[in-house]
Amino acid sequence: MSRLEVPGTLRLPVAVLAERRPGTTPWAEWAWRAVEVLEEAPELPPWTVLREAEGRTLFLAGHAEVVLHPTDTTNYRENLMADPPRIWVVLRPVEAPPGLALHCVTVDAGGGGALCR
Repeated sequence: MSRLEVPGTLRLPVAVLAERRPGTTPWAEWAWRAVEVLEEAPELPPWTVLREAEGRTLFLAGHAEVVLHPTDTTNYRENLMADPPRIWVVLRPVEAPPGLALHCVTVDAGGGGALCR
């Protein structure tokens, strides 16, 4: 627990699988999407290729923590009441291949939207 962390905060380790497929517009060579968030994953380096088929590549994008703060329970409740509940994964552009980095993962319905703007 860091000095500024609220007591009772939970940190859940996860891993993210991301898919890269050819873009369908002249403005983007690739289209990316997070396809799965795993509770347990092999200890592989970020951006390890897991599968390649039909022009699509599946990567282990990396490992992150879903942080649950006791002060944000209203947002978590809102998310759990949604149909279906959501998990937000933020991938940000970087210079290093393959061109993205895993920034964060959240289930906070308030923070999830803010991260995606």
